Amino acid sequence: MILVIPSIEIAEGASTVEIRCDDENSEYFDKISSDPLLLSQLLRKENAKCLHIIDSDSFAKRNNLLNIVTTLYLTESIDIPIQYAARFSSIEECRVLLNSGVYRVVIDGDLVMDNPKSISKLISDFTPSRVAFQADVSSRFVYFHSMQKEMRIGDYIEYLSNLGANRAVYSCDKWRLKDDEPDYHFLEQLAEKNNFKITIADGITSFERLNNLKKLGSSRIDSCIIGKPLYENIFPCQKIWREAESEIISNFL
Repeated sequence: MILVIPSIEIAEGASTVEIRCDDENSEYFDKISSDPLLLSQLLRKENAKCLHIIDSDSFAKRNNLLNIVTTLYLTESIDIPIQYAARFSSIEECRVLLNSGVYRVVIDGDLVMDNPKSISKLISDFTPSRVAFQADVSSRFVYFHSMQKEMRIGDYIEYLSNLGANRAVYSCDKWRLKDDEPDYHFLEQLAEKNNFKITIADGITSFERLNNLKKLGSSRIDSCIIGKPLYENIFPCQKIWREAESEIISNFL
């Protein structure tokens, strides 16, 4: 069973998502698209089991306080686990979020390489299931901006494993730039060697690819994060959902 995790990118406390819909329903979905709470509630009604929040301000090195506050509000307002991906300024920021109800933090490589002992302690204190690691891969290398160096993805996963980690959120520039399908065999081997779990991000851009991933039946690649394709309604039944939702939403917007 593959867990499909919708992603919501937020900036200055607002969602940057754009839900595709018919012109006659655009008023409703425009309001939902920019409001993280309404959008999360909509996804919950569509049976999402987890949400992936991307803090775009942190990656752009802007003040991200509003995004943190918004995320903590979401954890209190909806009964669904939230994983939060950001370029964290410190280990303490991760601790605050985990202690405040965020189910999982997804940490970028720079913080890992700069603070290995603290990362290991964070994993020990909160368990490996609540601390995952972003692996943005180019030609099977991960680049670390703070150190201006790169490491083979296999070596990086082994490094994380030695710190006590067991989950990576894996994305690849080829999936985004060339629209290539993920190399599931390579990912399975990578995960199996290091006793890891892998969440695919950005690689599932069609129903056919989602079907291929499900048919794989991998115990190591157990989830995928889907953003833009989900909001463009490329999956079966989504157009029907949008039409039905617009009738309900119009009653309270």
